[in-house]
Amino acid sequence: MRLELHSLASLSTLEQLVSTQGVEALLAALDEALARLPPESRLGLEGGPTVGPRTLRILRNALALDAPFLREHPEALFQCLHNRLRWFDAPDTASHFTPGGTGPWSHPEAHLFALAQHWRRQREAHGGSPWLESLLPLPGELESEDQALGEGPYALHRRLEPTPLVHFHDAMEQTVLLREGLVVGRGRTERDCLYVLKLRGQLSAEA
Repeated sequence: MRLELHSLASLSTLEQLVSTQGVEALLAALDEALARLPPESRLGLEGGPTVGPRTLRILRNALALDAPFLREHPEALFQCLHNRLRWFDAPDTASHFTPGGTGPWSHPEAHLFALAQHWRRQREAHGGSPWLESLLPLPGELESEDQALGEGPYALHRRLEPTPLVHFHDAMEQTVLLREGLVVGRGRTERDCLYVLKLRGQLSAEA
C-alpha cells in the first residue's frame, strides 16, 4: 500500500488502517514509504511538528514493540503510540536516565513527543474512549542510540478493559486505583516492574 508522509503522520489514518487491515498492513505501509522517501523529506503538520522519514522509522519501531498486543487490541493504537512517543524525546525524559547523559531528547530534530501531544489534542477535541497514560518512560528501544532504563521500577502501559484494574490480573499481584484516576500496581516479585498510570476519560456506569 502506498501512503504519503502526511497520511502516515495522521492518527486517523493509522487507526483506520490498523482497525480494517491489521498491524501488518501498517508496518508494510511504513516500510514502503521508508524505502521510497528521500532522507531530506520534511512536512510541517498544521498545529503540529515537522515530520520526516525519521518520524516514520520511529513509529515503525514503536508499532513493532507493541504488535502482539495490538493484534489483539487494535483499538489501543493511540494509547500505545502516545505512551512510547511522549517519553521518547521530551525534555523531561532526561531526568529518568543517567544524569548528564545524552539521548533522543538531545537530537536537534526532537519532535516525537510533540507529535504525541498533537495527536492527543486531536483525540480530545473529538472525544474518545478512556485510556491509560504512562507516567514514566517505557522499556524498549525506538532508536539505536536510546539509553536503556536503569535498575529500579518503571511503568508499562495496558489497555483499559473494562476497568483500570481488570486487565492487570495476569501481570500484577496488586493493583490500586487511587484518587483522580491514578493507577499503581506492583508485580508478583520485588524484581517485577512498578506500573504507574493515569486514567484518562470517564468510565461508563457499567464499568
